Amino acid sequence: LTPVAVTHLTSNSATLVGHVSNPQKNSTVWFEVYNGSTAPTTVAVQGIWNEGSFEWNLRDLSPGQTYSYRAVAMEGGATVYSPTSSFAAPVKKINMTIIKLWPILN
Repeated sequence: LTPVAVTHLTSNSATLVGHVSNPQKNSTVWFEVYNGSTAPTTVAVQGIWNEGSFEWNLRDLSPGQTYSYRAVAMEGGATVYSPTSSFAAPVKKINMTIIKLWPILN
């Protein structure tokens, strides 16, 4: 199980990508995502035979919120965890132009 990558990060979504290599075995894989709570949210449960990548699109993220995540693989009663990592959903930037209109005094 390789470390998880975060791709396509926006203020309200991100994609988690994991990879498992388990020759000649069937693994069940998923992601655990934490958003400050004690219990993780489990997403993208799927089976992979032998080797492959798996991903999940996270949606409805809160801008500025930090999320922790890890991948989990289970095969034959053994469970393996990737290192836990984190990211912060970026805050949207607002571009503003301020124009001051000065009164003309005569």
